[in-house]
Amino acid sequence: DFRLELTASIDTLPDDQKRVIGLIMQGFQIDSKDKNIMTISRILKCDERTVRNRRDRALKQLKTILQKEDVL
Repeated sequence: DFRLELTASIDTLPDDQKRVIGLIMQGFQIDSKDKNIMTISRILKCDERTVRNRRDRALKQLKTILQKEDVL
């Protein structure tokens, strides 16, 4: 049940936040000094701080949604 609720909640996020969460779930790192490692900031072509801000906003929104649905 939790996974279904989580997936449905992720689908409600704005696209930029949804992409960050999806890439995190796929195991990508946010940033790396190693230029050979594909990271979220490289994939999305944005600064790692932007990625972290999007992640933080997404997690805050997901927590709110899941608490309202009493899933947590």
